[in-house]
Amino acid sequence: MSRLRQLLQHELAGLDQLQHVLEKENQALAAGSTELLPPISEQKIACMKALEALEEQRRQVVGASASDKNARETMAAWFRGQPDKNAETLWQSVIEKSLAARHLHEVNGQLIVLQLGKTREALDILTHRQNDDSLYGSDGQSASGSGKRISDSA
Repeated sequence: MSRLRQLLQHELAGLDQLQHVLEKENQALAAGSTELLPPISEQKIACMKALEALEEQRRQVVGASASDKNARETMAAWFRGQPDKNAETLWQSVIEKSLAARHLHEVNGQLIVLQLGKTREALDILTHRQNDDSLYGSDGQSASGSGKRISDSA
């Protein structure tokens, strides 16, 4: 088996692992279980570091520089020069799994924005940053209307 095929198989396994971590993150975010996020984030970072190392090794095998920003075109050119249909099939799978992982990562980002919005609203309520027309003041008494407290009208 060629070195490139080995690396691509390792990348696919790494992407599967990343997908699993992103799905756990998605479930935690959807459920509002933010206490689960720190260990999930650590797992995600570990997956990304492993994938970056594999990507660097793949770049070296195909002769791409670290500054090469167009991996797809570089790989396509490499396959034109050295056709390896098995490796090329693996490469297409890497692309597909990468796109799926990117999509799930973006969905998770949107869930984070929603979660932050809910947290901001809760903080606004707790710290009374609402408009002055709220029903109750910080002392739990009516804040709108005549300005009198409930006990004053009795």
